[in-house]
Amino acid sequence: MYSLTNSHAFDSILRESILTSLYSNKIPHKLINLIKLTLENTTVKVKVNNNYISDFRVDIGVKQGDPLSPTLFNLVIDTVLTQLDLRGNISTSEFDIRVTVHHIYK
Repeated sequence: MYSLTNSHAFDSILRESILTSLYSNKIPHKLINLIKLTLENTTVKVKVNNNYISDFRVDIGVKQGDPLSPTLFNLVIDTVLTQLDLRGNISTSEFDIRVTVHHIYK
């Protein structure tokens, strides 16, 4: 049995990997464009001691609390695992999978 573990997996998935997975799974272009809009120009405001610090841009990961985030994350993982299976790169070592899958993470 294999496991892919990363304590910040949702935060570290590359957005390019999300779009690549959507295209490779033949998701309609109109839907991809809508999803793309939700991922572009994302800014975050952090509250510290009842004061907000300056907004900053987030260009990686899926949005926390977005109902679509788990589905997008799972789609990327499924795409990677399918590619591994097609290439026959799954070995008996958990380490080998982590190295191969690592390219989708920051």
